[in-house]
Amino acid sequence: MKRRDKIYESLLGLWTKADAQQVRDLKGSTTLEIAKLTGYSRSNCSSELNHLVTDRKVVKIQTYPVRYIPSSILIKTGEQIPGDFVVQKVSKKEKPNEIGIKHSDDPFSKLIGADQSLRKAIKQAKAAIMYPPHGLDMLLLGPTGSGKTFFANVSYQFAKYAKQIPANAPFIVFNCADYYNNAQLLLSQIFGHVKGSYTGADTSEAGIVEKADGGILLLDEVHRLPPEGQEMLFTFMDTGHFARLGESEKTRTANVLIIAATNENPHSNLLATFLRRIPTVINIPALSEKGIREKVQIVNYLFRQEAARIQRDLDVNISVIESILFASNYGNIGQLKSQIKLICARAFLNNLNTEGDLLVNTSCLPEEIQAVSASRQTDDQQKQLTTIVPQHTIYSFDSNSRPDILDDNIYIDIAKKVNELRAQRLPENKIQSIVMQGIRGHIRSFLKDPVESAKLENFISPSTLKLTLRLREIAEELLKEHFDHRFLYYIGMHIDTYLARGYRDEKLLMETEISRIKYEYAKEYAVALAFKNEIAQADNVYLPDIEVVYLTLLLSSLRQMSKEKARSVGILVVAHGNSTATSMVEVTKELLGESNIDALDMPLNCSPTEMAERIARHVESLNEGLGVLLLVDMGSLFHLEEQIEQKTSVPIKILPYVTTITVLDTVRKANYLNMNLSSLYHSIWNDFLETVTTAVRSESSALPKAILSICMTGTGTAERLKTIIVNIINLASSEPIQVKTISALELKAKIPTLSKKYDILATVGTKKPNLPVPHISLETLISGNGETLLRSIIGHQAVTNVQPKGPSTIVPAEICRDVLEKNLIYFNPYLMTRSLISWTEDLARILNLDFSNSTIVKCVVHTSFAFERSLRNETVKYPYTATPEVSRISKAVTRTLQPYEDDLKVKLTEDEIYYISEIVVDDQGQSLIQHA
Repeated sequence: MKRRDKIYESLLGLWTKADAQQVRDLKGSTTLEIAKLTGYSRSNCSSELNHLVTDRKVVKIQTYPVRYIPSSILIKTGEQIPGDFVVQKVSKKEKPNEIGIKHSDDPFSKLIGADQSLRKAIKQAKAAIMYPPHGLDMLLLGPTGSGKTFFANVSYQFAKYAKQIPANAPFIVFNCADYYNNAQLLLSQIFGHVKGSYTGADTSEAGIVEKADGGILLLDEVHRLPPEGQEMLFTFMDTGHFARLGESEKTRTANVLIIAATNENPHSNLLATFLRRIPTVINIPALSEKGIREKVQIVNYLFRQEAARIQRDLDVNISVIESILFASNYGNIGQLKSQIKLICARAFLNNLNTEGDLLVNTSCLPEEIQAVSASRQTDDQQKQLTTIVPQHTIYSFDSNSRPDILDDNIYIDIAKKVNELRAQRLPENKIQSIVMQGIRGHIRSFLKDPVESAKLENFISPSTLKLTLRLREIAEELLKEHFDHRFLYYIGMHIDTYLARGYRDEKLLMETEISRIKYEYAKEYAVALAFKNEIAQADNVYLPDIEVVYLTLLLSSLRQMSKEKARSVGILVVAHGNSTATSMVEVTKELLGESNIDALDMPLNCSPTEMAERIARHVESLNEGLGVLLLVDMGSLFHLEEQIEQKTSVPIKILPYVTTITVLDTVRKANYLNMNLSSLYHSIWNDFLETVTTAVRSESSALPKAILSICMTGTGTAERLKTIIVNIINLASSEPIQVKTISALELKAKIPTLSKKYDILATVGTKKPNLPVPHISLETLISGNGETLLRSIIGHQAVTNVQPKGPSTIVPAEICRDVLEKNLIYFNPYLMTRSLISWTEDLARILNLDFSNSTIVKCVVHTSFAFERSLRNETVKYPYTATPEVSRISKAVTRTLQPYEDDLKVKLTEDEIYYISEIVVDDQGQSLIQHA
């Protein structure tokens, strides 16, 4: 008797005497039970049982573990037998549903998470689709890879199922990012164009709005849609009417349900008028927001897909599922799918010469997961997992799998490659190594680094990203090792920065050091030279030797990431607000990995003493012997540099400018170019100045140049700022540059029009508009750094220390009030402004000086804060020995402030007086010498 026949007879013998109730209660026999009964191995029994299912002699019941029962027993007991002989559970035979479509035919009900994390989203989507007469437009929010496009597709299927749209209705998907850098072409794609409407429009073409008529249009990455495109779109959403680009007389109509999707904050990039026309906003949860039970369902689904590809049952140990769920952080389901494909590929390679179930255990896990303990989960999570997942889970393949599931079958390629290598008589360990390298490349090309690329596109250009992906292939080929996503960030950002700024002869390394690097890192240097050739071919850019050396350093550091971390300059990000600094640092750590960096979020009402103490504690914690660089959001923190150094004995530098891209660049240079504190400080500051000055002049424009002056009303502060800006323009440039005042409340409405009429170089004021030009806040302008920055933006020469001159007829009261309204708690900002401006006039008269507007604003704002600190008994200590000049000025400050102290019933300390005097000395230094 053949093995298969013996296994079948044994299974039949177990169930011959069973009645219908026993069949429903026991639900069949497991592979392990048959193995014990027949004496065959478990894997052999599994293989033969699956063949019996194919022969329709046995029914497979997909429970945990999988069970089998002879089909003749089910017929005898009156149970239902499915067409494919594979069922989820045994149930009584059901009569055909005569009413119509069953609830299970609802496309939404088939989604994993339909009754869990997606319940609310599905309820919203159904309500929007069923809303009479033609449904409501929707906006899907969620991170990259959360399934927004898939959810939109299911919404389309539901609309057909519910007969809200015809069965043959179109479903058009359009990614606005594909044309985001060409607004004209983008609008042409959406609304169509007529012949001759723009250069290259040789024929008239319908847009996607017309093509989607009667169906659903998905606008992915809708935040890339320019304001004029949003305006055209919401006009269409209101009326159903539109016109092709270049069409002025004809009006067209279409009936389209729009589903927009974005992974950005919609209020940051979309017009309020556009958002108001989308009544249904649906949040699609990220993978990390799903519960353990739902994640297990997703893992089960993905393993079953791989079982169908391999055409063998998978026996997966609970430790593997545990590691997948807890030892790794996946940004989306695509990454999770990639990891499971890699695990199954390893298992297939390890069991290529065996039959039966494919054993998937922890040895099949990638090294990066094996190196991380799965003990990250809590006791509750572990307990919950063991109630959901058995010690061994059998994922059975369906012998009647649909052809599309079997497409792109990597396992056929693996078997073929192994046979080819064995024919060359290579050792098995060598074959394993070669095949695994190919597997990694296959899976990476299959996914095309969706999340890494999406994140990186926020910081570098698409062309640089494409080039960097090619460079990674070159590095992996030449160095015979795998590089993770950090290669893209470090190498990509370095190249993008170089290409953006152009060649600059800035050698931060000595010639002897360069020679040493070439010698010690000869392999990396050879790869960097290959990079140089590739960049020359791709972008026609010739890299100087120093850039090749920098790439060499980056490569060597990337190769050493798994080893003990070297010392580096500490980086402290300090920003006002509840989570501003923390958010920037979290993004940096997510992209570049753990670094010697920390965040400090400062409340607006934090006193200078408390601020200095908190910063000092963080500085001491970050210092590894090389000092700490502070990236701060207010120039006023400059005054604390010497105080913190004295308190901590740690060398520090402070940069009064911080954005996410600045933090990323600083960490990259600190960790992987081995820069010291001084080199790092000057490199970041020079890059910043060069970036903002070249950004506004990167493309020549025939439009008149302008700078926007912004305040809440568009008058008052903005008009006074305008006069200050005009003075700076007159000193820095001979070009005609206009200054346009604008209200912060009208930014979204007026910015598109101003952008068409003017070449906007920069914006200055109380609110940052959504424009790709430098913005100088009111506080930064007051601190003096903003004036320097503005001159460098509009001028073509080095910045001097010359102060704007002219009659002091402009009183910067509005500027002071704007600042004090944001920060004062106890004192009235209007009264303080009026009183202290009067005081500055007294002080200037006694000192026989003409105070500039900048000096007046600094004195008023700083002194107001000093009064408030004194009222709270939180005065700041002056840590230096006062210079003769500061001592002389302090006497005048004390004398002139006394009447105002009496009015306010608050006495300033000598230390606070010294700080006020420092402002006068710093701003009026040369004039003080002349009048001394």
